[in-house]
Amino acid sequence: MAKFIVYNVQLLPTTTKAGNVGGSGYKKLLALLRALNNKHRREKTLHLFHRPLTKDIFFGPSEFNVAAGYVYGYFVKYTRTNLVSDLNRGKIVFQNKTKSTTVSRETRVAFLFNTRTHYLAIDGGAGIKTENLTGAIKALFEAAKGEEFPEHELHINLVASAEDVDAILSAAVGFKKITVDLTFQNGGGKTQEFLREMRASRTQRLRVEASGGTGRIAKLPSFMDEMIRAAALVGSLHLTYYLNDTPRKQTYSSEDSPLSFVVRWSGNDDDTRYFQRVKNQLSELTLHAEQEADAVHESSDDE
Repeated sequence: MAKFIVYNVQLLPTTTKAGNVGGSGYKKLLALLRALNNKHRREKTLHLFHRPLTKDIFFGPSEFNVAAGYVYGYFVKYTRTNLVSDLNRGKIVFQNKTKSTTVSRETRVAFLFNTRTHYLAIDGGAGIKTENLTGAIKALFEAAKGEEFPEHELHINLVASAEDVDAILSAAVGFKKITVDLTFQNGGGKTQEFLREMRASRTQRLRVEASGGTGRIAKLPSFMDEMIRAAALVGSLHLTYYLNDTPRKQTYSSEDSPLSFVVRWSGNDDDTRYFQRVKNQLSELTLHAEQEADAVHESSDDE
């Protein structure tokens, strides 16, 4: 069983002359990641490419498989060690005396990247803090991009659960502080008006901070409501708010509330069948998330 969390991986054009890279562009991005990993494997320098999560624990790509419209496989988390000791006897049973990097406690981390919709699903239950995982993924993909796609900027954000955001907006009786960071959604389709304007103008980043000062924000302005909901899909969000039944301030961070889903292995599964089901669930969930954003915009038009 794997509990997948979802990232929105985007190559956003930096000029009005540059278009979307499309599915072939995102497929190329994954091919670049695989090629760079293979290069370091041949040169025995994977420890220089893979990202440190702590001093001795590393994370990096391991296995890639290409299917129609998606790429799937495994990252790997491991502990770098040159010594292995017998705990009971207190004696060294292995010592690395070569120039090679020796590791222990390897954990495979399943992933699937939909090259058509540019959403990445990755097993979030591998004992890696979400903040560390996000940083590692960004660094690895940025290294793979390198000098390719010179007219596009790489953006990667954790997709938050729209249901959790909706529950807070419905229950909150006031807000102390709101911080929204977002970019525009690549591709076509409907979206909020301000995101369309960001896309048309190639505005890469928008950061908004709202505060109630010494008091509270009693009611969200409609534009702020749209930004908060959009940030679940294309950015990050931090809220400090109040509920009716307690005077204490509540806090919310989108990093702690990712869009997630579980796919269990069955007795008849091989990797091909399993990841096809992962792809189907990822497509269904992300389509619903995008439709939720469209529904918000349509309802605000009717007001």
